Amino acid sequence: MKAKRLCGDETRPPASPEEVDSLRSLKRGVFAKRPLKRGAELQRDDVYFAMPCEPGQITSGEWKAGVVLTEDVKRDQALSASNVRLPHDPDKQVLFTAIHAIKGMLNEARISLNTDFRAEFSHHYGIAQFPQVGATIIECINRGYCKKLIIQLPGQRHPAHYHKRKEETFQVLYGVLNVEVEGRRRVLHPGDTQLIQQAVWHEFSTETGAIFEEISTTHFDDDSFYGDKAINRLERAKRKTIVNHWGRYQI
Repeated sequence: MKAKRLCGDETRPPASPEEVDSLRSLKRGVFAKRPLKRGAELQRDDVYFAMPCEPGQITSGEWKAGVVLTEDVKRDQALSASNVRLPHDPDKQVLFTAIHAIKGMLNEARISLNTDFRAEFSHHYGIAQFPQVGATIIECINRGYCKKLIIQLPGQRHPAHYHKRKEETFQVLYGVLNVEVEGRRRVLHPGDTQLIQQAVWHEFSTETGAIFEEISTTHFDDDSFYGDKAINRLERAKRKTIVNHWGRYQI
């Protein structure tokens, strides 16, 4: 507790413009080593990192191989959002980033997990879209009764769907959850509950990030039916990624 007090508040005010400028001045910007043509896909040998980092310039920490030029650049010219297109994160990097954020949320919510659980990422429109659409599901037990932890990152939503066989109740443990049941919208805070009966359409989302328990009858893998028929046509393996080892990030 003393260490927590010394660290200060869990929240802090936004950094001042002076602090932001000061921190940015310590970063290295990305510059072209030689004249390069529009459409070129850049590799590490095409660029160098140096200070100062100009306003709007890509920093060394933001650099990724596969950056594509959207216009010609000269030798020693700064690379910025105006003259390059950054590649999408590889699928695994998207999920690794999510795991890191989820562990932070669980820690902040003081929710402990043992090593005996099954976790999966639901990514209904592909892993690249997971930060916007999806949820992470930790299955604690699935017998005649079932308990899961559902975790959504800030800004995530889960598409409308229903279950034919399962009845479930959500209880929010952390964050604020928006739930829509048969077109009726509720905002749930920690402690609030929502019953979802069989064959009832529902969807949920969060701006803050949320962790909630799902207590239900037995879960069946073939018992989710989506309003978007394109999701229903996907093989389950195409919209789910199983986490084999949470601690070592094995996917």
